[in-house]
Amino acid sequence: MKLPVFFLFIVLNIGQLALVSAGACSNDFNINYWKNEGGFFEFRGQMSTCGFRMIVTANTTEQVRIGETCLVDEGMPYNSECITCFAQLAQCAIEFCKSECLVDSTSAICEGCNEENCNSPYYDCSGTDLDVSGCSDCTQPETSIIPGIADAAFFSAVAIAGIGLGMGVYWVFMCKREEEWDEYNDGLFDDEQFKPKKVNIPYAMAAGSSRRQSLDDNFGQNVFGAASQGGRFD
Repeated sequence: MKLPVFFLFIVLNIGQLALVSAGACSNDFNINYWKNEGGFFEFRGQMSTCGFRMIVTANTTEQVRIGETCLVDEGMPYNSECITCFAQLAQCAIEFCKSECLVDSTSAICEGCNEENCNSPYYDCSGTDLDVSGCSDCTQPETSIIPGIADAAFFSAVAIAGIGLGMGVYWVFMCKREEEWDEYNDGLFDDEQFKPKKVNIPYAMAAGSSRRQSLDDNFGQNVFGAASQGGRFD
């Protein structure tokens, strides 16, 4: 029994749509992460970062390989076949939309170029579940403030510890320098008769004044004493 041509056309197109929908990215984990765990909101930054790494070579196969490795490094958690679809999407953007997307990969002109040249091959690879053109039912998970506070406290503690350590090292260094300076002064002259002595300046001044007064007194007694006794000076 022969089927009408129109009926065959409908059956073939439905089958093709089913194959596209069940692409390399169409599994429960990927879909849940894309829609509920921030995957949709992450992928633009991941693609932009990896796109810059991919342009170091003109070989398209090598570009895709670099893109696959980079996307994994950037935290894309999907299965390897799905990640290949994203790497191919990035390679397509480099090939057809480099000038439109180089400055701003989120601009309307860049997205328009990708829509025209690259999105369809991507859907052929990935399926339609991870829609890169938009996601109205995607939710961005709330970021807890606790990790931020913990990070701030950690870095503050590190900064304080660093300042304390620096002050301690400086103090030890200065004490060591003072000891070395004292040793240098003590060893400057080997001969004991030339070796400088540490002098208490106020005490030395007072002692000098007392010595001069004693000399003056002795001189006065000798001179005036001899004069009063009718003596003479030799």
